[in-house]
Amino acid sequence: TVASVLQKTAYRNWSLYLGINRELAPLFAHLDDGRVRVELLDADTGRCSYFNDVSERADAELLVFLEPGTIVLQDEWLDHLVAQGQREEVGAVGARVVSGDRRVAHAGIVVGAGSYGVGDYVGKGASLAEPGYMQRLQLTQNMSAVSSACMLTKRGLFRSLGGFDATLDVTLYQDVDYCLRIAEAGRSTVWTPLVTVLLSEGELGTYEGTGGLARVQKDAWRVQSRWLRQLSLDPAYNRNLNLKKADFSLERGMVPAWDPALPDVPRITGGGAGSFSSWIYRVEQPLDALAQAGMARFARIPFSGDVVEALPSAAEMERMKPDVLLLHNTVHDHFIEAMRNYRKLNGVFVIFGQDDLMFAVPPKSSVFNSTYRDMKKRVRSCLSLADRLLVTSESLADELSGMIDDIRVLPNRLDARVWGALESRRGTGRKPRVGWAGAQQHYGDLEILADVVRETAAEVEWVFMGMCPDFLRPYVSEVHPYTAFERYPKTLAGLNLDLAVAPLERNRFNRCKSNLRLLEYGALGWPVIATDIEPYRGAPVQLVSNQSRAWIRAIRDHVNNPEESARQGDRLRDWVRGNFLQNHLEEWLEALDPQAGSRSRPALSGKASSL
Repeated sequence: TVASVLQKTAYRNWSLYLGINRELAPLFAHLDDGRVRVELLDADTGRCSYFNDVSERADAELLVFLEPGTIVLQDEWLDHLVAQGQREEVGAVGARVVSGDRRVAHAGIVVGAGSYGVGDYVGKGASLAEPGYMQRLQLTQNMSAVSSACMLTKRGLFRSLGGFDATLDVTLYQDVDYCLRIAEAGRSTVWTPLVTVLLSEGELGTYEGTGGLARVQKDAWRVQSRWLRQLSLDPAYNRNLNLKKADFSLERGMVPAWDPALPDVPRITGGGAGSFSSWIYRVEQPLDALAQAGMARFARIPFSGDVVEALPSAAEMERMKPDVLLLHNTVHDHFIEAMRNYRKLNGVFVIFGQDDLMFAVPPKSSVFNSTYRDMKKRVRSCLSLADRLLVTSESLADELSGMIDDIRVLPNRLDARVWGALESRRGTGRKPRVGWAGAQQHYGDLEILADVVRETAAEVEWVFMGMCPDFLRPYVSEVHPYTAFERYPKTLAGLNLDLAVAPLERNRFNRCKSNLRLLEYGALGWPVIATDIEPYRGAPVQLVSNQSRAWIRAIRDHVNNPEESARQGDRLRDWVRGNFLQNHLEEWLEALDPQAGSRSRPALSGKASSL
């Protein structure tokens, strides 16, 4: 850095303050000649502290900051910086920073962009000849922030604004913070490609942070808490462009269906993790139906399971400015951290969705071993950060009632556009077709049917879709693989069952489940035999104990009374259509309304039936 400044600077009226560690003093002693002032730093003196100190002592109108490892490449570099910096309205000027492979490293900063929603460098990786988006890599222009790898600023302005924030460990955040203070003071920040400096590879690798991930996150939160509005609306960018990185690409992952400046109907952002079907039933379908009806606007956080990249930063959330944020089953660390940031920074009304008692997964479930051992603590953390809890059943509300005050019970329902026109035929088999459909988590539930399937295999055609344990396969006529969710309703209808079964182990987890399985069976007109357990009570189905004799007897009653069995299927279909095949959009809108009361538990009527 020093050698390049001495050799390449054509501008005459300058002096250099060089802060070095004491062990390097002998290497630079010969340079201390009045124009170059070599100053020894204490071990704990950071770059920003030194820059701030020099600004107090320097006898100059303009200051230029050069980070260690920055190499000047042009004789006229300082002339170009001074030409811009002398303009009255300009507060800071930044240069084009390149790497050793002749590619752009920094070409200005888009504030609010990047992994942590504070800022990201423009042009990273571009060749020096590339024009960039609308030629912006080749044009002098106003930016919201520039890199202090090579930055000129007015000394008086720098001092009046308090200099760099030395408490911020991440260099990028110091740049952004100072440049935003310049804008607040009514001055502009300029980036110019007429000055090119080289930053050594070692400095490029550590430039964004030196204190580890925890420090980066802490500093990001500190800058966001000061400047969230400015970070969300960089005037040198556009709200329709991607903020994950400053590449001027269109935002494709999460596009709000509203203009934040023009509020009309409620604006809801929805996201989730875990089960994809759960996300569809509890977020995608109801919010999409509200939007289709013109009752709300809906912005999707793309379903990602546990993929970190899908989460919006606080700046992205502020850019959207939703009225409500609905997060379903989001118990992973990065979701909880995001909820914490949204709660502190954005002030958005947060609703946490839950459709299972996640900390009571039964040991026989295929997901038991992959479930967090501290799941109850995680759920409690999520609820402490939420304003309201939205659940599918009374039992689940009771289990979670000690963790949050505002709980809404909103049952699962089927999308009429998907399920309303489906048909399933009866009597298509040589014998009555009896079946079950479900995912891999139901091993313990299907153990209930071990003796039942074996003893009735000669009397009925057993049909399974999705999971079929090995102990049942010798007695099952058909096994159908589980299909993608968008094909699931039609594939399920194609099983053409005469009777469906819904066994559940009796445990806390299953007591808190919804009646979704009955709704899907019922929409197809199938009569159902189900375990006598909380989620299935109140529906017009035949409830039995989990004794094999009870199941066998109930199946034979249906087989021997096909007409009455069919009538029971019709009654269930009518019950589903009357109660669960409408969108019930008013109930959803009321449950998502931040101004609504604290607890709502709609009563649903129905009768268990028998043959």
